[in-house]
Amino acid sequence: MKCNSSGLLSIGLVLALAGCVFLVFLTVPRLRRHALKAVAAVFGFAAGSIGSMGLYALAYGFFREDTLPAWAIGVPGAILGNVAFYGGGIVGAWLAVRAVGWAQGYLLRGDR
Repeated sequence: MKCNSSGLLSIGLVLALAGCVFLVFLTVPRLRRHALKAVAAVFGFAAGSIGSMGLYALAYGFFREDTLPAWAIGVPGAILGNVAFYGGGIVGAWLAVRAVGWAQGYLLRGDR
């Protein structure tokens, strides 16, 4: 079984980005309380974009190249893929930040 080095590189980049964001937010006193939300946003964006691109690839996997509609081939298809990637990532980041905010309120402040 071969190791997929590009997948490991992607995971490493996400972890490095999350670590850098966390350290920056910890060093700036005004942003310190948002450090966990910043890390959650990075991981949420990664998970959301991977999930939405998986659904995009699954939806396109049911078609052959000659049976795809005209709006799904070429530049419009690429635009649709980018919208799926970034849209899913933004939704994933938003949900992750909301979940961390709820968890912080529930566990730290006692908002029950």
